[in-house]
Amino acid sequence: IPAELERVLEEMAKEGVPYYTWAGLRELLEAKLVAVIDGFNASFGYEEDKGGRPFTQRKTDLVEALRSFDGAPFTLQRLAEVLLEPERQYQATHKLLNSLDKVLSVSSTLP
Repeated sequence: IPAELERVLEEMAKEGVPYYTWAGLRELLEAKLVAVIDGFNASFGYEEDKGGRPFTQRKTDLVEALRSFDGAPFTLQRLAEVLLEPERQYQATHKLLNSLDKVLSVSSTLP
């Protein structure tokens, strides 16, 4: 992801306001989401959750959850924070995935 687009994520993490169209932001967030999840899996490995869902299924579920929004989710600011500095709070892939699942489980969007 180019530095200019990383700055867009930083802006969202700081202000929580989407200044760009949701379609464009969703593509950026999806690319960052996949990169962060894959990076964590490469660094820390993956322990299956209690439901026994494999890594690829959890990743697919998160991407689909992000794609399901018609507008920026209410939790956009937190999503951007986690995607920018995931290792700040998480040192295990399953914990990161649990966090992202909660952030993307909301139903309301920003106006």
